[in-house]
Amino acid sequence: MVKIPEHKDKLGVPLAVDSCVVYPEGNSLAIGKIVKLHPVMVKIRQLGKMNGWGNYESNKYPQDTVVIDSKNVSMYLLKQ
Repeated sequence: MVKIPEHKDKLGVPLAVDSCVVYPEGNSLAIGKIVKLHPVMVKIRQLGKMNGWGNYESNKYPQDTVVIDSKNVSMYLLKQ
């Protein structure tokens, strides 16, 4: 049986697949959705950004993320 790792964000909120988070990307902040939980890191797909091969994904440490409300993400995507 595969054990799913328990990760928490900077504020202590548990992270799960499909959680919307804010995380550092370069010199700014990015909004993304968690697509996979690794034993040490989480894989995040950045919303609204694509590279030449598909969606832009990156691995981040859980303590570098903050979970945000999905209502705020919806408004962000509508403004784009």
